[in-house]
Amino acid sequence: MKTTKSLLATLAIVLFASVTFISCTETLEPAIVKPEDAEELKNSAIQNSQAENATGEALGAIATYGISEDWTKNSKLEDPHVTYDPQTFIVVIRYMESGGSITINWNQQLPTYDSENVTGNVVIAQFTIDNVTINGAFDITYNGGDQPTLLVDGTLNLNMDGNNSVYKIQRTFVWYNGFNTLNDHSDDAFAIYGTSLLTEGTKVFKTEIFENQKVIKYNTCAYPQQGITRMSVVGRNRSVTVDYGVDKDGNPSNECDNYAKFTIKVGSASLTSIVEL
Repeated sequence: MKTTKSLLATLAIVLFASVTFISCTETLEPAIVKPEDAEELKNSAIQNSQAENATGEALGAIATYGISEDWTKNSKLEDPHVTYDPQTFIVVIRYMESGGSITINWNQQLPTYDSENVTGNVVIAQFTIDNVTINGAFDITYNGGDQPTLLVDGTLNLNMDGNNSVYKIQRTFVWYNGFNTLNDHSDDAFAIYGTSLLTEGTKVFKTEIFENQKVIKYNTCAYPQQGITRMSVVGRNRSVTVDYGVDKDGNPSNECDNYAKFTIKVGSASLTSIVEL
């Protein structure tokens, strides 16, 4: 299996860059979109992107080490110590330096790349990446084939730079392209869709990616080439929508570039801009 690459890690960088642009380049009248509103959206997006990034790294580790018996695969994470018990079908991924671990309890023999409808439970303990520490559990369902998928459903507790939050996810992680050419990384592409809820104190941030608008990123491109993601502040009537499938002029395009269309909404006011990421 080829090394998985976290799509969500890239999305985190993209979202951070985009919201910073919006907060610094205000083209609406200040009375319509207040500076504090833009600042709140920026901070919310940063928190959300940190959660997406860390969860994406955990999913990447599961896809890399929890699907087959081949422990020679590489990961962009620190090299973990991986064990598999063929009697209990449990995979344990231990990160010796940080002390964190990911335990996968499959309902049957360790799945191979063509297995179908293999379910399991994942327990994450003190998994730390980029100042985010994850604890919690979720259910997963693996389906192999030309586009293998991991369906994820559960709740995680996050500590991000000392702040605690709760992260609920219902996501599908897809190996979108390149699975059949195991020795060629250049044609690899990964996709993500589904929903997540990030709760910090009294604030709740919802991120939605629809299946027919799934975000797709190829290894040969620094940014996603298509897909739409929408982050909203629950109960506040404000949101940020990102469309990756445009060129610098805003025309539909799935070519590799660093442009995206951003729509920020605060109440009835909205602003749409083409952003160079």
